[in-house]
Amino acid sequence: QVYVRNFTRALRYEYSGCGITIQHLSPMFINTKMNDYSRTLRTTSFLVPDAQTFAKHAVNTLGKLDYTTGYWSHGIQNFLTRLSPEWARILIGGKLNESFQKEYLNTQSEKCR
Repeated sequence: QVYVRNFTRALRYEYSGCGITIQHLSPMFINTKMNDYSRTLRTTSFLVPDAQTFAKHAVNTLGKLDYTTGYWSHGIQNFLTRLSPEWARILIGGKLNESFQKEYLNTQSEKCR
């Protein structure tokens, strides 16, 4: 993510006089078919918007912000995540990853039955 953010900044600077809008968009989870492995991520909620809702909100930020998460609740999640110490983010991220891996393996085994 750091590489993409810095690359976006460089592009924005380089093309600033050309009338091109370059924005860094860094969302959290979005309810899409890509998340079929997870019932949690395939359920629309205020933390996990559906793709159409997310896109509508993200497009509304174009030209207004250089960096955005694209959706209001993702902004709150991002803010709260950055408040926590790095060790906590790593621990929580690891636990979420384990949870999603188990959910994925369960969905795969259900498909094979």
